[in-house]
This record gives sequence, C-alpha cells and structure tokens, in this order.
Amino acid sequence: MGGLILTFLVGPFFVRLRSDYFALVNLAFCVIVFFMLQKVLVGITHGDNGLWYMRRITSTPLLDLGNEKDFFIFAFLVTLVVWILFKYLDTSVYGAGCLATKINEEKLKFLGYSTFKIRWSSFVIANTVTALAGSLRAINYGFVSPATADPSQVAEVVVITLLGGVGTLYGPLVGAFIYIGMKDLVSKFITHWELFVGLLLIIVMLAGEKGIWGNVEPIIKKVFLRKKSKEVRENNKEGV
Repeated sequence: MGGLILTFLVGPFFVRLRSDYFALVNLAFCVIVFFMLQKVLVGITHGDNGLWYMRRITSTPLLDLGNEKDFFIFAFLVTLVVWILFKYLDTSVYGAGCLATKINEEKLKFLGYSTFKIRWSSFVIANTVTALAGSLRAINYGFVSPATADPSQVAEVVVITLLGGVGTLYGPLVGAFIYIGMKDLVSKFITHWELFVGLLLIIVMLAGEKGIWGNVEPIIKKVFLRKKSKEVRENNKEGV
C-alpha cells in the first residue's frame, strides 16, 4: 500500500520526463530515499542494523510464512497472480495504449487518448508490483534494512530486464533466471562475477536491443510453425 500511495503522488512529476532524464530523476530519487532511510530516519530504520521481525510473523491456517516451503508456495501464487494480471493487460486495450505511447505518442494523442494518464497509471502499476516484490523479500529474510534501497539494487533490476529483453512478459523472467543462475554459479569460481555479467550484457546489447528472449523467440516460433505445418500436411494426406 505504501508503494502504491508514494508512486501515485510522485508519478505525475516523473512521467512528464522522457528517456535519460526519466532514468536520472528515478536514480536521484532512489539516492534521496536511501539517504533518508540511512541517516535521517535512523531512529525508525535503525540504520545498517535494520529491522528484524521474523519472530513476529504469525502462521495462518493454510500457510506458515515462517516456513520455507510454505513461503515458496505463497510467493509462487503471488507471482502467478501478477503474471496473469500483466498477461491480461498485455492483451487489453490499455496494454495496446501503453505500447502505442512508447512507439508513437503523438498519433495516440491525435486519436483522443490521454498519454499522460496512460504513462502515470503504468508507472503506478509497475512500482506497486516492485513494492510487493520488496515486501516478499522482507518476509523471506525476516529482515529489512536501508541497503534494500541502495542504488545498486536499481541497476540489478535494469540489468535483468536488458538481459532478458525489454517489452515482453517472458524477457525479464528469462533474464532473472540467467542473472541469478550466473550469480550463484560464477561467483563460486570468480570473485568479481559482475565482470562476467557485464561482458555478457555487452554481447547481448551488441546483438540487438531485444535481449536474449527477443533473439530466441523467433527461432522457437519457427520450430513450432514447422512442426505445425508438418502435422497439417500429414493430416491432409491421411484425409485424402
């Protein structure tokens, strides 16, 4: 709820910006919030010591969030609901409006749509889901500190999205699996594993802006289309 209210208030100021200015203002806001949590509100946040509340998490009749298996089921269900929501938005008129705002905003304005409201609402939805993910992270660890709002955390999300592919539902999912997988595997052999991730990101970006999923998706579609056309031909032969 806090994420929804905050982004609803700051959204009108942020969404008026474009491209690099939008990214820089978001980064600056992140630095300000991090400083406030770390220094100004230290009496509430306890600074680097953070807040521990694992013992205060009470069990529910169905799921005990203090239990790893039960929390995994809960997190999976929440992720599934969010996925269904975004899948619905992607196929709705609103989703088409979001895509049109990115591709040709002037044409959408000419058709009578308010691109400002579309950008504002999408900003609120995206950041509310991000706040929800942060709350799940806090429940998982039973601990929250200002380090969660560190600007480096923002860069991590951007890297995951760029790796997987921007503008698709499957891209960030693929990027998350690859990034976390490399983080866990490569870090066992290389201390500065970020260097390996950075090199992979450079290669992916040089190959195209679509990311890993954007480059793999056409190949998958071709394979399925070939199989489907082959099955159709076989069925036609049997019918004859």
